[in-house]
Amino acid sequence: TVLAAADAAEAAEAVRQDWFAVAGLSAATEARLEPLAAVIAALRRASCNHDLAILVGGPLFRGRPELARRVGADGTAADGEQAVRQAEALAAAALARA
Repeated sequence: TVLAAADAAEAAEAVRQDWFAVAGLSAATEARLEPLAAVIAALRRASCNHDLAILVGGPLFRGRPELARRVGADGTAADGEQAVRQAEALAAAALARA
């Protein structure tokens, strides 16, 4: 689900106020690609962590990992277990750079 405008603003405010290593978003259809890319760009601009990692998931990205780069994300995962492993690796890398 792509965040509604109010939710996107709330998420941007959250990453502005608190340090997050990783953010996760999901999308179900191609109609959500452009809005998702806009949310990702807004989160990156707002984040107090200049190395914020963003993972995307959902039905749209299954079997199409190239779409993650298209929306500006750092990666995608086929399932929840893989998403946790990727988030942990991205968070560890961000902490090492901090």
